[in-house]
Amino acid sequence: MILCMSLEQRQQGSRRIRHLDGLRGMAVLMVLACHASGTLAGELGGTGVTVFFVLSGYLITTLLIRDLSRGSIDFRQFYLRRTLRLVPALLLVVALVPFLYWVVDDPALTGVSTGLLVAVTYCMNYAVFFMDFDTVLYQTWSLAVEEQFYLVWPVALMGLASRQRSPLARERIVLLATVVALAWRLLAAFIISPKWAHDTFDSNAGLLLLGCWLALRLNRTGYDIRASHRGARNTIAWIALAVMIVAPLAVTHLFDLPPYGGSFILAVPIALLSLVLIVYGQHIWVLTNPVLMWFGTISYGLYLWHAPLLGLAPGGEGFVGWERIAATLAAVPVAAASWYLYERRILSWRQPQHGPVGLEIDLRSEGQSLSESRHRT
Repeated sequence: MILCMSLEQRQQGSRRIRHLDGLRGMAVLMVLACHASGTLAGELGGTGVTVFFVLSGYLITTLLIRDLSRGSIDFRQFYLRRTLRLVPALLLVVALVPFLYWVVDDPALTGVSTGLLVAVTYCMNYAVFFMDFDTVLYQTWSLAVEEQFYLVWPVALMGLASRQRSPLARERIVLLATVVALAWRLLAAFIISPKWAHDTFDSNAGLLLLGCWLALRLNRTGYDIRASHRGARNTIAWIALAVMIVAPLAVTHLFDLPPYGGSFILAVPIALLSLVLIVYGQHIWVLTNPVLMWFGTISYGLYLWHAPLLGLAPGGEGFVGWERIAATLAAVPVAAASWYLYERRILSWRQPQHGPVGLEIDLRSEGQSLSESRHRT
């Protein structure tokens, strides 16, 4: 889900973790490259979504750990923050897409209403299996996965904390749940269908849980991902980044796989590489490049807008070749306008929360800007 601007930190001495912004920006560009180019970069899309899932698990768990360090998770504030961050941008897309399709005389307009309703209720990932409808917002299946995760995970984490288990025990339980969830992903592809394993929450929970497990582990060990590590760790990060980019392209062009086959093969390795980059990617200049970080800033709107723009068929004629690239590029200024003129204003309605201990997140940046006190748990 899975991707906002890192605003200035208001606490003296706090710093942005810039490479997480860049990692999110790289992920959304992978998705755009996949959808714009078709078969040329087909597996980059699944790679980008996997990165989104792992990052979401990590960042949301970091926020929840911060709440738990105060004694309890404030569910009301948590869900309010999620709603203000995610829902307004989606509602804007749902409101404007029918008008856009009417302007260009796209015949798809006549059947778009059901798909829009499914998208805004965050059930696209299951609805496509049980309902027959056309949609230009199919990409919201991944947003549905994350929303369903937000309903389950805070309650589960609170339950783990309330049992008075040690941090190590909680970490091991989450790791076990991750292994079970990833095993189910494998089984679901054969028992149900590869598409089910690709789209549904139950089959993608393991990818999100990997990020959750990492957040719990780093919190327990007191490891600071902003630490200035050099040498071997930088080399590991560069190798992880290279493999993350090259492997999907190699799978696309070297193997003749059935639909969703590449995603099936790559999801877990890409998720593990994402963990490496979260921990060791602080000094990778590609990820801390201001341009890539800016794409991370507008990534949510970019993810929402690129698909309906690509799906336009003026007068019934869909885009081909360079037209698809142009339609994808058009999503960039649209997403930027959505962020600067609309989303950011709505996010200013909520008050940033700062706690005295533990990991802290600038809530207005959806967790991409992290600050950490010296307190270790």
